[in-house]
Amino acid sequence: MWKFWKRAKPHNVVEPTTPAELFVQQFQREYEAQWQIASPAFEEKRTTRNDSDPFELWRDLMGQTTQRYFADSSQNLSGSFSTPPDYGTQVERFVRSEEQGDAAYVLNRVEGPLEKFHEYVLQRRNDGFKILNIFTYYDDPVQPFVDGMTIAERVRGCSPDAPLGPLAESDAALDENRTFTNHEVRYGSGETAQTRVESIGTLVTSSGMLTVWDFGWDNDDARPLARMVEPGTYPIDRVTVAKRNAAVRVRLSEEIPVSWHPAALVNDPGEVVPVDAGCICIVDYPAYAAMTPRDKAIAEESINKVPRPAAIQFSPGASDTGFACDSGNGDGYYPAYWGLDAHGNLAQLVVDFIMLPAEEDGPAL
Repeated sequence: MWKFWKRAKPHNVVEPTTPAELFVQQFQREYEAQWQIASPAFEEKRTTRNDSDPFELWRDLMGQTTQRYFADSSQNLSGSFSTPPDYGTQVERFVRSEEQGDAAYVLNRVEGPLEKFHEYVLQRRNDGFKILNIFTYYDDPVQPFVDGMTIAERVRGCSPDAPLGPLAESDAALDENRTFTNHEVRYGSGETAQTRVESIGTLVTSSGMLTVWDFGWDNDDARPLARMVEPGTYPIDRVTVAKRNAAVRVRLSEEIPVSWHPAALVNDPGEVVPVDAGCICIVDYPAYAAMTPRDKAIAEESINKVPRPAAIQFSPGASDTGFACDSGNGDGYYPAYWGLDAHGNLAQLVVDFIMLPAEEDGPAL
């Protein structure tokens, strides 16, 4: 069984001193104590394969701990039991803290071969601090995902005149204008559903260089679209069907698109957006790349709190507003298209979640 040891303190170690830091330390010590109570039950279950449920004890212990230390006592710490424990003074080392008004951020480095951090987000209340959340990071949470030089290199291929390729032959009959109308659709199973189009906010881009990317991936994975738009503020619409987001669009003008083209990335002729976190974002690329992990975690937390199918706006920087939403049925590969008006100007950017069938057939709901 895993046991605690007396960790030798390295030189120049920083000890918690502020009320917020000490509150986190108190939580860590209680978590360790609760872990020690539950550990024998898990060990017995592992070695004897009996019918007991050690998680019943662990849920009770974590319920007590969350009640004492968390602002929301429904916070779930009992979903897993690991060895060594997830939190504690023996597995975490205090790094620094900062306070912003009634909020405090306490950063700890997790002991182990890989760089990993826990950042405790606390709120000051009349009776002291409470923990709002604990975020896990693999880099310093206040450093940008991507440095300025790398961002500049990645957007080098962006241009208002970047060439637009043709649609694939299989997309020759594409009609995203119909997608964004309220109408009834019929699926191959014979089932029908009603679509609903609604405005859900605005996109603000200070650079005109956009990315359409999996919102669940780290921002340093994102890449910009080759074709630029005019910097500005643009309305966003979505169409829903069967309680799912079917498509989203950015209206770059009030003109009606008469042709569609793949919204390709720089140095990538394809138009599909790979998604394995169940949500996508459309956002100013330089601002998104320069976000900090802390700000990204706050944005991700907000999309998890809204009703499904989710759609939120978030701020990647002081001058920009991005958009994120659930992607259709979840993970997959979803096409993004530029819609051009009769004058050859950009009119729309559409991401289609392939929820609406062709008129003659389609997937079952």
